[in-house]
Amino acid sequence: MNFNITIHASVLLLLLLAALPFSANAQGESPGAKAFSSPDGNVILFGESRLYHPGAPVGGKGWIGFNIYRRAEGESDFRKINAEPVSRAATLAEAEREHGHVLDLIMLALDKKTREDAWKMFQANNKQALKLSIFNLELQEVLGMLYRDRNVEAGKRYEYSVTFVNKAGDESKRSDPVAATYGTPASAGLGPANVKALEQPGKVEVTWEQNGADIGAFTYRIYRAVDSASHYIKLNHRDLLMIAIEGKPGTGAFTDTGLIDDHTYWYAVASVDFVGNESRRVIIKATPSDKVAPLPPGPIVAQPSGLGILVTWKPPVADDLASYDIYRSTNSDSLFQQINDAAVPATDTMYEDRKALPNMQYFYRMVSIDRAGNRSEQSAHAIGYYRNFRPPLPPQYVTATGNQQGVRIEWDTNDEPDLQGYFVYRSESLNGELTQVSQLISKDTNFYQDSDSHLSSRATYWYLVQAINYSGFVSRYSVPTAARPELQELPLAPLAFRGWSEPYGNRLFWGEAEDNIVNSIIIERAPAATERWERVAVLPTEAGTFTDSTAEGDVEYLYRIRAISDYGVEGNPTQFLSMTRYLRPLPPPGSLMATKGSSGAKLEWDPALDDRVSGYVIYRKTGTEKAERISETPLPADTRTFDDQTIERGKIYFYSVAAIDRNGRESLDRAELMYELP
Repeated sequence: MNFNITIHASVLLLLLLAALPFSANAQGESPGAKAFSSPDGNVILFGESRLYHPGAPVGGKGWIGFNIYRRAEGESDFRKINAEPVSRAATLAEAEREHGHVLDLIMLALDKKTREDAWKMFQANNKQALKLSIFNLELQEVLGMLYRDRNVEAGKRYEYSVTFVNKAGDESKRSDPVAATYGTPASAGLGPANVKALEQPGKVEVTWEQNGADIGAFTYRIYRAVDSASHYIKLNHRDLLMIAIEGKPGTGAFTDTGLIDDHTYWYAVASVDFVGNESRRVIIKATPSDKVAPLPPGPIVAQPSGLGILVTWKPPVADDLASYDIYRSTNSDSLFQQINDAAVPATDTMYEDRKALPNMQYFYRMVSIDRAGNRSEQSAHAIGYYRNFRPPLPPQYVTATGNQQGVRIEWDTNDEPDLQGYFVYRSESLNGELTQVSQLISKDTNFYQDSDSHLSSRATYWYLVQAINYSGFVSRYSVPTAARPELQELPLAPLAFRGWSEPYGNRLFWGEAEDNIVNSIIIERAPAATERWERVAVLPTEAGTFTDSTAEGDVEYLYRIRAISDYGVEGNPTQFLSMTRYLRPLPPPGSLMATKGSSGAKLEWDPALDDRVSGYVIYRKTGTEKAERISETPLPADTRTFDDQTIERGKIYFYSVAAIDRNGRESLDRAELMYELP
């Protein structure tokens, strides 16, 4: 199944925030808000032009988000219903935990290569990013643009009032109350207009137009049932967006594929408003059908075979091809008769005409048939011959030579014009029973490599070769020839390969291989990131253990071992083990200094000398209390300064800075100093 959605628009719709009338305090000291009923509770939208989050307070009072107050029908007072301020997720990692798939969609819409690039646009309150977020409630929830009240009862009216809030918990004035009755959408939801179905072979295309009177409907859902009484199944995983611009209604299309021809399906299309309320469903029915004949097969080739004339062809490109019919005539233009008694399956690409008479010329044509019974035109004809009952001469100067893959058999090629090829036979004694060891070998080939896994270097084998022509006649056997393989058997891998990591290296252990030809053991290693294997040691078979002290810390390695035989032949490796050597602690940054900044203390330090360092974290305390972390997120690795604007005069502060790696592990020691604001 697949679908497509057509959007007729030159620019995106204006921000929903501008389109909806938001309630706000007359002095502009409280946020605007609007409440709507949705299928998953009441939705409170904030009418603000920027995002709020704890890491970047806004305005002189340092607003970081919103508090929501609610008064249910029958209650006299408003009660705060949010446990924490409603604001944008502080970090990308926090947003990814619940809504990573939404970030992927917005990343594609913004034409960004990574989630990080898209997230930076939200951090900067980019207008384009905020516009795109309007049509996705999940994303708005991540960005702190709305609050969803799920603790509601159907048919009950609720009033909401919203305030700004700062880190200290101080609030702005409350907004004017806005109300919503759960289960009663703001718009009637009239549904799409002019819904139609285009019936095609194996698929149906459903089209519709945006209903101008359907206020607030931006997305659409498509459902299908196998008959009028069955349950409707939703076909589109995500609601389809469609926007009307400059008074022209948007048009949408959805293609449902993989259907059964001549079966009637029922489709329903519904519009969805911006908070998820669905309109009435507009229902139509459609019956896919196939009236298109397939293409004929081709090109067609007819050539002599052992039992007649072999017709081969290239299948036509068709998804619903069912079978073929084959026709034959002795005239190139007429009198063609069907020669296949049963339908030739569509999966076949050859047919052997065993009714052809010898020394006759025949013309062949074919017809393709699809599952609906539509027949193609006849293909172009192919010419075939069937003649020559004389067996070919046996191959001459046959030799056999042993090698490390088995035995190679060679002979002089037979230059007879109707030769089809050769067969090679093998026996375990001069006059023993013959076994055919080759398929048909091309007439232009003069050798065969016998690499049967049952061959042994301790035995001698006898070989004979026969020639065969296109009439199926075979020659006498060639003069027998013998050879012994020069196989070098692979040694068996060691048993019970295992290991673990120690501070002084990665330790490996194994048991002895149950193979008396094993001479030594090879240790191989590869970084997991590249899987480029290298040999690190060759040990006697009785060693049983090896410690890799050259493995780097904090790097995942893969290990495997293999055996070497007395002849220097390497066996197959064991399964690989994954180990990471114990990581040494990170060093702290150096030369920590504190100076007076523009509005507080300015810390400076030298970088920690370790390439694993990915950032720094800042701690502060006064007196004997426990140091608290004052940098909300790790500072980047290239950062060398930090401004603390929250200190007071007359207090002595103790600062410390720790290095941190990409896994969140801090250095054991910190750079520390004492500072008092002058």
